[in-house]
Amino acid sequence: MLAKTPGVSCVTGGCRVELRYVLFGREAELVPAASHLTVNEVLLPATDPGRFNLLVDGAVRAASVRDGGSTGPLLVSQGSHRVSETAAAGTSLGNYDVFIGGDCSQSGSVTLAPGEDKTCTIISTSASQCAADCKKGRDDCVDLDPDDTKLCVAEFLACMKTCP
Repeated sequence: MLAKTPGVSCVTGGCRVELRYVLFGREAELVPAASHLTVNEVLLPATDPGRFNLLVDGAVRAASVRDGGSTGPLLVSQGSHRVSETAAAGTSLGNYDVFIGGDCSQSGSVTLAPGEDKTCTIISTSASQCAADCKKGRDDCVDLDPDDTKLCVAEFLACMKTCP
């Protein structure tokens, strides 16, 4: 059914489409497809003892994870969300460089449409000169294209594999 706002033309946004269907003689609304968000933790070096809590919209969704830890696919509403991490007991976030990428922006923001699945990667790197060089390359990559962090994450991980 097409609904028109009185006095506003459809060209300027005065119309909206309302999708309805009849099921067993009753009118019902269409429900948007579910959206899923996964947050993965990469800890460099992988042998580092640090543990982290993975958060979505400020709520802990995976606690005390190490390298390879994940929230798994989380059912989330369509729209904007924010991914972040905090240090678990015994870990100081100040000892790590934290980079968020994948389908998320560096700030951790991600927007999902109905039925969309996205994955964000949080990389926590402990300090070393090799790691500092890799981080510089990663940051230069992001400066070139801040909207495409997937390539920067891949290049950074490849660089970190060369570190002792």
